Amino acid sequence: MRLQRRKRLDVLVPIATMGDIAFLLIIFFILATTMIREANLDVTPAASRDIDKQQLKPISITMDTEGLIYLQGDEKDVGTLESDLTRMLDSRPEKIVTVRIDKDIEFEQFKPVLMAVSKAGGTPNLTGTKIEE
Repeated sequence: MRLQRRKRLDVLVPIATMGDIAFLLIIFFILATTMIREANLDVTPAASRDIDKQQLKPISITMDTEGLIYLQGDEKDVGTLESDLTRMLDSRPEKIVTVRIDKDIEFEQFKPVLMAVSKAGGTPNLTGTKIEE
């Protein structure tokens, strides 16, 4: 006895929308990576009664508990910090650079960072946490 095979149904996969889906995934991953760049840095901000809440500026420098320097979330050394900042500040009308430094870092450690910001033509904006009375 000979068995008859069933006819397979042709499945049509719409490939017209694949480009849209790929484009949206690319946009998602680009936004997700830039948003979490500074999320894993271990910084305890300084605290004072005189600090007002400020909006974060687009250019930021962070110095963590180990003294490592991050420009926009990318690790830098003091030698290249000034040239990178100069390049970033050239195209901006507002030359403010937000600087976050761990509270346990001594002035002599972060003084070169402030000097690099000044030499690059920026105005350092030191941030911290306001102490409530």
